[in-house]
Amino acid sequence: MFVKSWKRILCAFSIGVLGGTLCAVTAAGEGISALLIPCILLTAGMAVLVPLNIKFNEIFSSVIFVLTPFFTFYLMESLTHDVWTMDLTAQIVNLLFFYLIFLGLLMVFGKVSTALITGNTALAFIGIANYYVQLFRGNPILPWDLQSIGTAMSVTNNYTFEVNYRVLIIVLLFLLINATASKCRAGIKRVPFRLAGAFACMLLIFGGSKLLHNETVTDALLPGGTLFTQWATYRDNGFLVSFMVNLKYMDISEPAGYDVESVVETVAQYADLPEETYVTTPLEKPRKNPNIIVIMNEAFSDLSVIHEFGVTKDYMPFIRSLSGRENTVNGNLFVSVVGGNTANTEFEFLTGSTMAFLPAGSVPYQQYISDELPNLTSILKEQGYLTTAIHPFSSSGWSRNSVYPLLKFDYTYFKNSFRNPEYIRQYISDRSSFQKIIDQYERKNADESVFIFNVTMQNHGGYSLEYDNFRSTVHLTDIENRPGTEQYLSLILESDRAFQSLVEYFAAEEEETVILMFGDHQPTDYVANCIVDLTGKTMDEMTLEEQQTRYTVPFMLWANYDIEEGYYDRISANYLSTVLMDAAGLQKSDYQSFLSGLKETLPVITANCVADADGSFYSMDEAEELYPELIQEYRVLQYNLLFDSKNRRDEVFTLTK
Repeated sequence: MFVKSWKRILCAFSIGVLGGTLCAVTAAGEGISALLIPCILLTAGMAVLVPLNIKFNEIFSSVIFVLTPFFTFYLMESLTHDVWTMDLTAQIVNLLFFYLIFLGLLMVFGKVSTALITGNTALAFIGIANYYVQLFRGNPILPWDLQSIGTAMSVTNNYTFEVNYRVLIIVLLFLLINATASKCRAGIKRVPFRLAGAFACMLLIFGGSKLLHNETVTDALLPGGTLFTQWATYRDNGFLVSFMVNLKYMDISEPAGYDVESVVETVAQYADLPEETYVTTPLEKPRKNPNIIVIMNEAFSDLSVIHEFGVTKDYMPFIRSLSGRENTVNGNLFVSVVGGNTANTEFEFLTGSTMAFLPAGSVPYQQYISDELPNLTSILKEQGYLTTAIHPFSSSGWSRNSVYPLLKFDYTYFKNSFRNPEYIRQYISDRSSFQKIIDQYERKNADESVFIFNVTMQNHGGYSLEYDNFRSTVHLTDIENRPGTEQYLSLILESDRAFQSLVEYFAAEEEETVILMFGDHQPTDYVANCIVDLTGKTMDEMTLEEQQTRYTVPFMLWANYDIEEGYYDRISANYLSTVLMDAAGLQKSDYQSFLSGLKETLPVITANCVADADGSFYSMDEAEELYPELIQEYRVLQYNLLFDSKNRRDEVFTLTK
């Protein structure tokens, strides 16, 4: 019997309209598909079920309760991968947690219907969010992402949330589960029993989570567990279990054999070296310390490192023209991230630390920096520099408004500090960002040296959208229908032109100035996949060395006075500040001297690989077997710097002895 209630009829009609609209929109984007039929049938099924005046008896309600966690788990996992490829043991472990969650909700609410709808809806939202996060950045949701929700939400409008048939069908199945659960009438009335049950479920979930932090347990139960490729770990172990395992990495344990005294002993062997073995001395020492300008340019990269491709015009003609010219040092910079997590490259550059020793996907700015930390900025400040940070976007992004003062920046300028800036798309342009650099330089006293650190925004994601204030000027000649890639390349051309203007300005200045610009990471797969396709391989089919082409960006250091030229075929971001210090002829801390020495043997150490001076690439496990002492020394030094603040040997990381 159908109920005459207009509310239920309206609800059913709304579901039908919503489902039909989603199907129509999807079909318009992908063409008519056979999958449209199950979408319509599922929508029609809910339209019939919702207003139906029935209630399942206790036995049938119990059956629905037993089946729902099972279906919710498989639907959630199916959003990102083929769930049937998961190891059976991993499936069972995940299902145990799902049943505990639903049982706990039953104890809390007392009604089967409420427990099932609440649990299914919450897990559906998490699953859908994880699908889009993994789609946009290549990695799933990680525990430390919860600390950067504000940053993520501030840029969500720059992405296109496309709905394909697979996602649509899964969403409709989630809704069908809720519609079915709404008909269950069984429940538990005894409050004391429910309270005890809820407490027991909570203890079991907590205890199970802690058990998963034991490597013996995870090695026995789970097939995958590497931090190197989180997407693969989540695929093999399931979302919930992988998330719980990652919780243990929120706290960093000290390295095996950690000894505070060894920190001083390690750097002593490098500090005692003759200066010329680790310092590139300027040909002519300036009258005072040179001004230093560092630009970390958002998503600035040269995708031709992946594979050559044809374009209608060069997208970085000025940058290329500087290569090999006098007073320049340039090369290929290897970074730990791709498509996002800008702050991690920034962290590696400023602190000389490497993401290789930290959990994959973590963001040190938000997790590990809560007190003053010796870094490039503080070392320059010790040498009399006036320090300034400029970022033409939200001050809260990656917690920079909290972190920058701890890094010893005297002044910070964010989006609100710009007056009538130029916008390209919806971001302040590099030209306006660089003008802000010039403004700060012109305001300083003649006897002051400035360090200005500028993190740009112009080239940020959102390449799939169209804009009234920007049109692509660079087009692909051998790849069709890739407007996002063409928009990206056109943005790089704008950055190249803005950098040329900045260099030309300081070329006419008498004060000695060093300018360093580098990219933070390459753009998302949406932009780069068409270039990767030209290799004839997927990323999984590539060698470790070939995969690093997606983690390579250019860097260019230029000075308006005589310095020794140089080129680095490969160097990682954690070393780049020492190259800057050497070029400027500035005193380095013992830690920086250690990095300069380490660079000669292991020029690349990132979260993705280690490369030695011979050009061989290794995983971290392989590198630790080949270079155990060097990597252990670095690991110990970094731990002392970042995590052992009570016993930090400041004389190693600062100029104060």
